[in-house]
Amino acid sequence: MQKIQSSYKDPTSSVFREGSSQRYFRALPFEPTLYNSLGFFPRVLDDQKEGLYEVERVPFVSYYYEWTFEQFKDSALYYLELLKSLNAQGYIFSDASPLNVTYTGNGQFLFLDHGSLKKKKSEQWGAFYQFLKEYAYPLLYLSENFSLPPLGLLPLMGSKDWMFHYKPRFANRFTFKYAVLKSALTLSSKKSLTDFAENKKTGLSNQYQYNIEFFLDFVKGLTQKVPDKTRWERYYYETVLSGDYFLNKQKALIEFFDKINHDVKIAIKLGANNGILAEPLLNKYLDKRFIAIDSDIKSIINLYNKSKHCNIIPIYNSVYSLSPATGFSSSIQSLTSRLSESADVVIALGLIHHMMHEENLPFDKILKWLSSLIKPSGYIIAEFIEAKDPRYMLIQNPNYPYSTSILDWENAISQYSILIKKVSLTAYRHIYLLKKVS
Repeated sequence: MQKIQSSYKDPTSSVFREGSSQRYFRALPFEPTLYNSLGFFPRVLDDQKEGLYEVERVPFVSYYYEWTFEQFKDSALYYLELLKSLNAQGYIFSDASPLNVTYTGNGQFLFLDHGSLKKKKSEQWGAFYQFLKEYAYPLLYLSENFSLPPLGLLPLMGSKDWMFHYKPRFANRFTFKYAVLKSALTLSSKKSLTDFAENKKTGLSNQYQYNIEFFLDFVKGLTQKVPDKTRWERYYYETVLSGDYFLNKQKALIEFFDKINHDVKIAIKLGANNGILAEPLLNKYLDKRFIAIDSDIKSIINLYNKSKHCNIIPIYNSVYSLSPATGFSSSIQSLTSRLSESADVVIALGLIHHMMHEENLPFDKILKWLSSLIKPSGYIIAEFIEAKDPRYMLIQNPNYPYSTSILDWENAISQYSILIKKVSLTAYRHIYLLKKVS
């Protein structure tokens, strides 16, 4: 078994992968029954190897820098509520990294790091400074900067002192809560040799129970103002050609999913908008999980609200610039890599012509990229809009250097995938179900 890259920091509770399989094992500080009884960790399974325990594989992991403000805020509240519950049972978390929390849809978060669980030995909160640096201040920053893309958090998180120089807006700077936050940051960052003396009493900023209650109140009070209107929020209400076109598209999606039902557990929807096209699929295929990717702030907020009641995992990303690998030596996988290990089908509707004319991509590059997002045995559902379509002309790039012909599109399909079915939605709009060729 080989240790996974993200485990180099934690030698006492490292995660190992068995060959090229999807089975994961890890060392555990406590008995497996404790983690399973707590109910918020990936389950520890019965199998053991080389003194390691097999743990349930999380189907797909998203990270805080791919979330909306509200989703990130909810993960902070989830973490604090877990701390509060653990405190009553005599346990604590040794760190406060948002990387330990992922979102699984249906309004549920999951705590990933079994090794973070420790016996509580005092009233000191050892992870207090990390919570300030990676949760409290980033949330305050995002509450004032709605236009910041989620990936903009990465350089902030990587800086050791950015929060010492950050000055909130005037109205937020002179409040009691911010005064306590600023004082806590100053106290928690002071270090000296006396910090290592046994039983040393530290400032109030490190008191465990006090901080849980304060930060639950602080985080709940943070809000983010978003624009009243965005470009893509009402796309399907304002730009579709007709009700028949929309219904035909939903009908074709259901027909395609009926064909591939047994091969699909996780689907990607690129340019997901507010999820309206996926609703019939969500209602019919309750066992499927949909990873919905969009860069429109209002659309992704709507998706997150919708996801609290169904199997949607919203990702706040541009499809042209998916999250890169990050961390030391790329210990955290890129979004493309995570998708390709998890997803069985990618859905790209109303997107191909945008990729052509906004990114100057030919058909083969588009098909290769879509294929890169799914497993070797996966499927592609793609809509092709011909140049004669009246709305196509609104985004047409007169200098686009490649073919726009549907015949060349279908020829490219035959080279890079297997055509299973084609449905014409209008005279110039067609939707295809393709099988990836490994």
